[in-house]
Amino acid sequence: MKPLRLLLLPLAAAFTACDREMPDPVPESGTELSVSEPANTEVSASPNDEETGQPTVAAHYGFARHVPEDVSFYMSVADTQRMVDGLLDGLQRIGFIYQEEVVVGEGDDDEGEAADEESPKFGLTPEMRSYVGDEAFLFVGGEAGEQIRVISLAAQLANAELAGYWTSVVLGYLGEEEPSLDFSEFDSDVSDAVIGPMVDALEQDGRVRMPSIVFGWRPEADKLEACVAGLEKGVAAIVASEELTAEPIKFERSGVSLSGWTFADLRKVGEDMKKELEKELEENRAELLQQFHEAPIPYERMQSLIDAVSDFELTVAYGSVDGYALAYIGNGAEGFQLAESPVRSLAASDALSWSTGIGDPDVIAALYLSEAAVRSTLPLDDSSASWRAAAKELGDPLEDPETLRALFLSVADLEEKLAARDCSAWSGLILKDGGYRIESRGGKADPGLDYDAPLALTGCDFSEATFFRAHWAQSRARNELEWRETEALGLIAEIIYDEARRKWPEAIDDASHVMARRAMDEIRDLSRIYRDEFRAGIGDEIAVVADLRGPLPSWSDEVKEKAERAKIPRLAVARTVTDRSKLAGAGQATMDLAQEGIREWTGSPDFELPPPASIKSDGLTTWHYPLFEGESDFLPGISVGDRIWIAGTSRQLAADFAAPASSGAPNVPLTGLRLELDFRELWKWIADMNEEFGEEAEALAKDSAPPMGQEALETMKQADIDGVAAEFTRIERLTYGHWMEDDASRTSIHLHIRPRPEDESDR
Repeated sequence: MKPLRLLLLPLAAAFTACDREMPDPVPESGTELSVSEPANTEVSASPNDEETGQPTVAAHYGFARHVPEDVSFYMSVADTQRMVDGLLDGLQRIGFIYQEEVVVGEGDDDEGEAADEESPKFGLTPEMRSYVGDEAFLFVGGEAGEQIRVISLAAQLANAELAGYWTSVVLGYLGEEEPSLDFSEFDSDVSDAVIGPMVDALEQDGRVRMPSIVFGWRPEADKLEACVAGLEKGVAAIVASEELTAEPIKFERSGVSLSGWTFADLRKVGEDMKKELEKELEENRAELLQQFHEAPIPYERMQSLIDAVSDFELTVAYGSVDGYALAYIGNGAEGFQLAESPVRSLAASDALSWSTGIGDPDVIAALYLSEAAVRSTLPLDDSSASWRAAAKELGDPLEDPETLRALFLSVADLEEKLAARDCSAWSGLILKDGGYRIESRGGKADPGLDYDAPLALTGCDFSEATFFRAHWAQSRARNELEWRETEALGLIAEIIYDEARRKWPEAIDDASHVMARRAMDEIRDLSRIYRDEFRAGIGDEIAVVADLRGPLPSWSDEVKEKAERAKIPRLAVARTVTDRSKLAGAGQATMDLAQEGIREWTGSPDFELPPPASIKSDGLTTWHYPLFEGESDFLPGISVGDRIWIAGTSRQLAADFAAPASSGAPNVPLTGLRLELDFRELWKWIADMNEEFGEEAEALAKDSAPPMGQEALETMKQADIDGVAAEFTRIERLTYGHWMEDDASRTSIHLHIRPRPEDESDR
């Protein structure tokens, strides 16, 4: 059996535990599965710190009051009974699973008695619920974060070596007619960069560094002993069937008595490697030591790793604590650890203290990632090492390698700055609150946001209900870094183009070269206009609004009747203004550049680009090209005021934006990023469009669908289609907020879902 499969044993046992005592989950015909009240999931928190001076224990995190503070990952699921019931019920409602109708009869000739017309609802029986319990949890030891960081760092170094290697290959191709691809040196460099750190992550102080994994659940009190015994029997049966080398073990740790097995399979692999190494040293010591001297891992380091593997004790054990059945996977008994007390546990740590202010919500799940785990993937965001490795290889036969090297190093410095993140431990709660709500704190802050800037445009009142709204403020400092990197990449592209043309002049003729150079010059001019004019006059706050109530413009009498009945989406993107004159200069410069470009591309030196029309209203000047006769709300264009700039398709949305923005004061003191989707508007728009044009759309769908699609449309159950549609239309709104609070980022996501009629009647 492969070593990886050893890690799956406790999970397999958890699904087979207590199987002989649990009843058949399939209900009999004509009966309904009874649903008992969920067990109480409230956890008594310790007295608050004002009375005792002790940290307050975050009751929403369940078993976390037993978990050490230094874990890498923790997750708990509350009311697991309801979760399983809800999953089965949801799958049945959308037609993913079906309850078969059973006919009760004594023989083939007897038609029997049909089951009730309404099939029983899927769900857990009361007996099954007592075993499933009301909470499940899992946590991983603190070593995991550091090991993932080392793996990420090794991947970063490997990418850097790869970048350097391919740079040398490309340079060789530019200088030789038939360059050879030799991977031997690349393999050696990558081994040096990757294998060493990986060995350090796996072994330290003579022990294999395996993060401990503990998981379990809380069944009803009278089922606890049966579940623990069932876990032990289930794994014992699997061990016997797989013919594993395992020894029974019993130990007590952190006040918990555990029993289980120690698997010697990996230890035996290490012992065999150790014997083989000693045998090779005896037979040909000088040659072998020379090989290790040239290898990325020294002999002493390899011997230490083999010794650690030979002493590795993969332990799987089971027990119970405070009403929870739990399983442990780790390296020996020393790997198992629980908190000394609730006030010294993860639940009482600073990382979870914020959750005590949430009140008493209906918690579905709680999660936690340590700061080390959050930081572990940061090397993957940083490509600076790759750019520096490539820069080292630049040289002959490039015409100007120093300039290109300077640009590569400039991009490397910018990448390093752009990859920087403010990080902290991340924790989150998934709640049942008129739908589902996720509240979280910490993690990686978004460097692209200005968390301190107030969002003035969030207070805009719109004449029609909006479908989508988003508001945020960009970080100007980060935007500057990104633009500098974009310009550097553009210069690199130009140099590479020139080098390619010098190498293969026959592939790029003079006409193509003139066109390419013209395009590069225009891109450079646009970049200058953006930086020196537009960006200098535009603010950092951005708002995006869309609705589904725009009147469709009619361009002929034939479509006027249908146009009056139809409604189309309208969109507006607004930004605050800091210098209107700069924006006017950017607009004029863009028009001049467009006119000059058209003249050059078409060869028409006398071409005059017609100026756009302008409309002044509500303190705005809207620049547009007339598309339809008469007045229409549909007006694609740019609207500019003293305090707001708007690009959109609707005169009304622009006016709504301008009204509160012209006051110059923030309407709502919100910061960060705010987003809202009102699905009720979408469902209403779909219903209205279906009522007006449903028959035409259905006929078009059938006519345009391929043969297989037409067959699917004909055989699809209408009940299933209606069921899926009914479930989707229960979704009413989605709100998202992301802001900074107490030096850590906070996020709130709320999906509002309308209750089913039967759910409301049960209240």
